[in-house]
Amino acid sequence: FAAFLFTASLCFSATFSGAQAGPFTPQDLPDLIERISPSAVHISTKMEARLNRMRGWEEFFEQFGVPGQQQQSGSLGTGFIIDMEGYVLTNYHVIEQAVENRAVEIVVTLKDKRQFGAKIIGRDSKTDVALLQLQDKNAKVPAMILPAKLGDSEKVRIGEPVVAIGNPFGL
Repeated sequence: FAAFLFTASLCFSATFSGAQAGPFTPQDLPDLIERISPSAVHISTKMEARLNRMRGWEEFFEQFGVPGQQQQSGSLGTGFIIDMEGYVLTNYHVIEQAVENRAVEIVVTLKDKRQFGAKIIGRDSKTDVALLQLQDKNAKVPAMILPAKLGDSEKVRIGEPVVAIGNPFGL
């Protein structure tokens, strides 16, 4: 979360200081959120795990037609679209299961409720950052996406306001 918050501060600090002539005021916040929120996405991963009954007994049970138990698991998180090529910046812990188990499906839901698959482009577990790319059913970048404008980290100053916008629960 810290890495995402850091990234969000890069994005929004430029919006606060670069888009306005004067200092940021609380009255500017609704306009900022309205402008940025279409870039925020909900990310979920889904996988089916087979539960072990007793190690070494799987074949015995399958011989008699007793299927293994399946359990769905996953993770939830948030991220934001950073360019028109469909790149999404998120936290590594959100997609960690997808890295460890290739059977995991990554689903990204946009504010307008459209859903897309995503492939992992890059990741760094130490800084808890990951880069995904949206893909439609034809493995193409979806149309009509709205990226957030990233700020310049060299211009971020201590004490500048930071706003974290996300959608980890798909609300």
